[in-house]
Amino acid sequence: VRRTLGLLQLAQGRRDPARETLRSSESGEDWAQVLFSAQLSVRQRIALLIGLDVIDPAAYNGWDGRLYGPVAEVNALGDLLATEFDFDVVRLVNDQATAAAIRTSLADVVGRSGMCDSLVVFFSGHGGQIALENVAQPEGTWVAFDAQLQSSEIDGLLTGSATRTTLILAGGSGDFLRRAESGAYEVITASAPGQMTLDGNPMSAFMEAFLPNIKAGVTGKVVARATRRAVAIPEQDPQFVVASDRPLFVSEEAQGGSSSTATLLAQVLLGT
Repeated sequence: VRRTLGLLQLAQGRRDPARETLRSSESGEDWAQVLFSAQLSVRQRIALLIGLDVIDPAAYNGWDGRLYGPVAEVNALGDLLATEFDFDVVRLVNDQATAAAIRTSLADVVGRSGMCDSLVVFFSGHGGQIALENVAQPEGTWVAFDAQLQSSEIDGLLTGSATRTTLILAGGSGDFLRRAESGAYEVITASAPGQMTLDGNPMSAFMEAFLPNIKAGVTGKVVARATRRAVAIPEQDPQFVVASDRPLFVSEEAQGGSSSTATLLAQVLLGT
């Protein structure tokens, strides 16, 4: 019974409870120890995608921040990552994308990053700035549905990631290009600092140019060059702080997809 319970816990992604249940069930069997060895750890890919076509007017003095591209961009990127790169995709759009929900979801995916070979975070919406006491320069923000999130808070969460992490900003670039210099994560922005990011319908010029270039095995350098060429707007220059000689998002050895829990269980229990 305990073996069945432990396998159900593992299939649900509850790895720590499953470890304790299985190791205490049949101490004489070796497979439970092998199941949780480093060589057979389950690898996943996770994406948190945030898009706001509108924000709450009550939180922004009657302004609804109307845009036309963000939700469509979330759906297009999410479908691509799920189908072509085997990502588990979490989407927050419009009134789902409150400051609290973004904060909680970001902490959750970063907390799961130790089991991942790739984490992608995407934001499309308005960016803002807030003045801080005793600080000369204002701080960049993401304009969430009901409140602004400071870039320093987002950066603090992202730097806790235990895997390769890519932050893609179709809007709200803040000061992440500077923060990315630490090397804790990669950053792709729709425009350079001080430039406007142009909205579009159904998607922005940046995303229309960027998405077709995301293909297995294509390096960051190639994607950057092709995206900049396709945007072709003098006042908008996409920025790429990524490994230029590596494929975006995933390593070359992981291109074939991540190991599923079901496959792992079959390998262990059948001794293959």
